[in-house]
Amino acid sequence: MSTPEPTKEQQQHAAHTRRAVPTATLDYDHTVTRIHYPRLFLYITLFLLPYILSVASLASHSIYHEPVNPTMPQMFPDTNLGYWRVCPGANSCIDYNTYCDIVSRVNAAAFPSPPPVFDGFCNANFKAARGLATTAVILGFFVFLALVDNILVWRGASFWYHPSRHTVSDVREVRHAFKEIILTCAILHILAQTIALGLLGSSSALGPGGPDVGLWLGVASLAFSATWVICFFFFDKKTFFHLPVGSNQDIDA
Repeated sequence: MSTPEPTKEQQQHAAHTRRAVPTATLDYDHTVTRIHYPRLFLYITLFLLPYILSVASLASHSIYHEPVNPTMPQMFPDTNLGYWRVCPGANSCIDYNTYCDIVSRVNAAAFPSPPPVFDGFCNANFKAARGLATTAVILGFFVFLALVDNILVWRGASFWYHPSRHTVSDVREVRHAFKEIILTCAILHILAQTIALGLLGSSSALGPGGPDVGLWLGVASLAFSATWVICFFFFDKKTFFHLPVGSNQDIDA
């Protein structure tokens, strides 16, 4: 006896059932998944440069020292880039001959020297700048973590992706949310850096030993971060994130 042909309703039900198969059954079947690894690694590599620069800029803040004696400017060796800081209002007790010796590294005959700047380390601007720079580094870490997680998801070690909770039907929502999180963190990272650099510039007092390396590292990091966000936003952002999906699914966001 031949098997009767399925009815149209049965065919539609079977097709609907196939579309509703959880992602867990498709999770690591690379015949029905795809990811553009070169693009993924490109974005990670491009973001590493500004992130490392932002960390280096924050680390350079450690050479900004509060003077041991708040009534005297303090000079550091060339190996420490020549930074010095004076507390506000401390000029009433400064020995200018000693100050000239310190700044010129020769003797008092080198006077006149650059006058001390009294809006340095002791004011609130520098502390706020350091706090914002720390915030920028943390936000950048979240961006980097999210980018790395797009590789881990294919190895079953994702920080957030669980096939039992993410089915084919909500892949679009997950991808959209993840892109928004990365863009939001990256933009906040840039804003925090921008404000921190403004505050750092207003509270810095340069010695003659070299440029304000911490400030320039921050500016370079800011420029690269802004370029990265522009590239991320305008170039192929639709096809950047790929989660396991059925081969018959349209993954374009």
